[in-house]
Amino acid sequence: MHFFLPPVSQCCVEVMKTEKTDDRIFNLVIEIGKNLPCLNGKNRFVAQINKDSPGFIANRLLLTPLIYLNWIADQAKKKEIPFEQLDADAGNIMPMGPFELNDYLGLDVAYYSLKNFEKYVSPDFAPGKILSELISEGKYGRKTGCGFYNWNKDGKPQLDKSKRANFLNPEIILAIQLNEGCKLLEQGIVPGYKVIEDVMIKGPGIPGPFSAGKRKYQYWSKLLEDLVKETGKNYLQPCKLMTSGNFINMRK
Repeated sequence: MHFFLPPVSQCCVEVMKTEKTDDRIFNLVIEIGKNLPCLNGKNRFVAQINKDSPGFIANRLLLTPLIYLNWIADQAKKKEIPFEQLDADAGNIMPMGPFELNDYLGLDVAYYSLKNFEKYVSPDFAPGKILSELISEGKYGRKTGCGFYNWNKDGKPQLDKSKRANFLNPEIILAIQLNEGCKLLEQGIVPGYKVIEDVMIKGPGIPGPFSAGKRKYQYWSKLLEDLVKETGKNYLQPCKLMTSGNFINMRK
């Protein structure tokens, strides 16, 4: 079972079945999840995941774009592009830029999650040079007062997003999430993309990638193909279900 923070108020629970999970136990845990109280007064939403998947649904979609963001951070450092300008690049799509968000959530969380995915999913998840340096220096973001940014005592980042670098493409982040969602469908981890959309909006509180992806999958596939050529991160190669657009018929 995976609860979203804080579990006393967040209504979403992911329940994952493995090869050794008895159907009776799986159904029992689903019922337990549905009946747990929630402070916001809403009924619990339980997402049923039919096969073992690192990161369940939400964290798999949220973690995979860090492959791109780590590469962007390392390239920006070489080009002397401030991180705040990269966050400004994402302003039209993301209310909080990706580097500010990772500082807020904790760079140690991102680092060790990536190390886990590096071991069990793909070497392409290996933390980037900049992230690794910040961790080695004990700079975990907001919780330590310093990460990509300096944070004041009130928990506010000291950054200026008035200027854009035009270097980070936020649509690539959405393309990566769509590709990862399509992989969940291809691998039979979920039967349709509606459960993915529901988890994203009820868990982390952000729209899933499929609504826009139905219109943009061809453009986004090209973005990922070009990204793989530039970075060598083959894990980001768009899968067949994404490039064909056949996921559109797999809502359920």
